[in-house]
Amino acid sequence: MGKETAAARKRFESIIEQDKNNISAMMALADLAAVEKNDKDYVNWLEKAVKADPKALQPHIRLTNFYLTKKEFTKALAQAQEAASANPESLGALNLLGTTQMAAGDKAASIATFSHMTQKAPQSPGVLVQLALAQISDKQFDAARSNLKKTLQINPDFPKAQEALIHWNWLITSRKLHAALRAKSNPNNQVAARL
Repeated sequence: MGKETAAARKRFESIIEQDKNNISAMMALADLAAVEKNDKDYVNWLEKAVKADPKALQPHIRLTNFYLTKKEFTKALAQAQEAASANPESLGALNLLGTTQMAAGDKAASIATFSHMTQKAPQSPGVLVQLALAQISDKQFDAARSNLKKTLQINPDFPKAQEALIHWNWLITSRKLHAALRAKSNPNNQVAARL
């Protein structure tokens, strides 16, 4: 595999010598670096691809995901924000930003991003489900249920909405059960009784 990798690298590097902004060659070199487990070169080639074409979404996605896997949330958020800024009309870029915000624990920002996406694509079941999942993570259960119902009205067979609604029902039932058990074990606890 070493000779094949070296030959492939030379081919892609020669393409870049002729066309300094060839995103495909840069992405291929990033892939080779990933195969070799060379994080430094992987990031370097993806950063060059972003610089060559800031609107190209794939380099942004790969860099963001790389930083998320390394739990470098600040870098992941910066990369996702850069992608969204370069592609303000792209649902893919906004989805990258929203999911990164959620992964980083910024629920309010994630909900705001997915809400913005619903304005751009109000009939998109995927967007509505993403918003509902962000709302569930923020314990906005009524809003999440509303968006899941809306999703199923648009597409009754949308599996992610069905799964999310099952998850929502489980959370609500679980919360009620825990509250009832707490109230039963301590009848003087008015907070538990009200949940």
